[in-house]
Amino acid sequence: MRSLFGGDTYESDNDERLDRKFSYNYQVIKRIYPKASELPEEEVRGTIQKYYQAPKGQEEQVIKDYISQKEPEWQQLYGLDYKDKEDVKDANSFWQPTQNNDFWGGYGNKQNTSSSTIPQGSNNTQTLGDYFMDNMTDSGYTLQNRLNQAQEGLQSDVSDPFGELKEALIDFEKTPDYPYMDKVGNITTCVGNLDEDFEEFASHPWRIRGTGRLATRQEKWIAYQKLLAAKKPNYRAYYYKNKTNLSIPMDYCKQLLDEGIKSRDSELRKGIPNYDKMSQNMKNALLETHYTSNILPWRHLKDGARGLDQEYLCGELERDTTGRPDLIERNAWAKEQCLKGYFIK
Repeated sequence: MRSLFGGDTYESDNDERLDRKFSYNYQVIKRIYPKASELPEEEVRGTIQKYYQAPKGQEEQVIKDYISQKEPEWQQLYGLDYKDKEDVKDANSFWQPTQNNDFWGGYGNKQNTSSSTIPQGSNNTQTLGDYFMDNMTDSGYTLQNRLNQAQEGLQSDVSDPFGELKEALIDFEKTPDYPYMDKVGNITTCVGNLDEDFEEFASHPWRIRGTGRLATRQEKWIAYQKLLAAKKPNYRAYYYKNKTNLSIPMDYCKQLLDEGIKSRDSELRKGIPNYDKMSQNMKNALLETHYTSNILPWRHLKDGARGLDQEYLCGELERDTTGRPDLIERNAWAKEQCLKGYFIK
């Protein structure tokens, strides 16, 4: 199995799945901790998340300390057996004091198909962020692309262009720390994340409420079945709080929301004409609507986008509220955002 990053092959099916799920973020973790390919998704996600929680300027050290603390637990839980501890030490050696505090290079999960590898060893003075900047051109991420991104950043919060959208989604979805059914009867986690089956449900780091202990697979299965048995479409999320003994860390919910927005942003980028020419407010409007309804088949909306007709496009962002009064407020928010936006000429 050939790696997304060229040259190497995947060690296992799990290695491939993690690589495709987290891209560069996973590669960074794996270079520090080679046995990351044997960790479950929730552990890798949790490790990546530690970066986002770290104080500015301390991201690198926080990641290394976290892995050192977690290694004994991982060895016990997942049977990881290090016979050569120097391998781990060498994998850490490319870390250097930060020069720009940009641990991930500012590009999240952008994929680099270059066959280059991150230089390691005591003579390496290149920061990880610099490495990404130097190698992004290999995948077509040119200087002009960067200038275009900077121009768009003037219209939004460059630290998190989706910040306003995230706040709205958290407010609309209420974000319970327990599993629940949405209004149409889908098992849901955190900020409206639908779990299509038990495997997806079980991939989350559910804990036993009151103790904080990580739930076993069997406990997750029992809770999953209880939710299905308690199914009550059109009931609010809090109806299910007493139907389950599971809870989930809210920091994990924020990470899951980040992934959900990035995934939908990618879908719209491929499926909606001129999406890249929309200002952030207009993108927020489409993303919020797409979060609850698949807007890719909406022909008239595409016509408005194709013709760069803002008024026509915004008028087509109306979701059917039959039986869903909760969408009235969301429709209004999306339309207001859309009309505040514009097409970048």
